[in-house]
Amino acid sequence: MQTDRDQAQTLGIPTGTLALLIERTFHDSDDRPVETADLLIPADRWTVDYDLTLTGEQDA
Repeated sequence: MQTDRDQAQTLGIPTGTLALLIERTFHDSDDRPVETADLLIPADRWTVDYDLTLTGEQDA
């Protein structure tokens, strides 16, 4: 995605800079959401590397 004016100002980058938006939610053992976050990461400054462990059944 490209950052809009407000996002760019918050991040200290030029408007229109490419960024990665990560929307994540962590669940407890009863599948209740316990933490949620939207992360906007400037694409030219970071490398994102996720190591995910999937447990249980996934929705079809």
